[in-house]
Amino acid sequence: MITTIWSSDPLVPTLAKQAAEGVYAIRPFAVYGDTGPGIEKITKFLTEDNRDPATVINSAYVQGWLAGEVVLTALRSVEGPVTGEKLKTALEGLTDVDTGELSAPLSYSATSHMGVSDSAVYQIRNGEQVLVS
Repeated sequence: MITTIWSSDPLVPTLAKQAAEGVYAIRPFAVYGDTGPGIEKITKFLTEDNRDPATVINSAYVQGWLAGEVVLTALRSVEGPVTGEKLKTALEGLTDVDTGELSAPLSYSATSHMGVSDSAVYQIRNGEQVLVS
């Protein structure tokens, strides 16, 4: 079986146990336990807010964090008062945004609002997600 982001959380092997063995998980975003400057930044933020990163950081959390970072990056490039049109233009001008290894670099254009174009593929082996691609 192959799962997408919504069922590729590292908790799946813990919760599904043997039923999860051999399942492939497509994960475009980092999760707790991954390394890199982006996870370190999120971990620091949560720790300073007295929250346990191990219970908070999952694919959905990282996706939300990245959405905020993308909007903030675009807003910083808007000159003058922010309007919907200026924000849209700024977002569509973002190219190869470094996410601190939370995902592949993000790019947007007038014809593509996809953002992430690459994903990691993991397989659950012996109760652990192992990177396979």
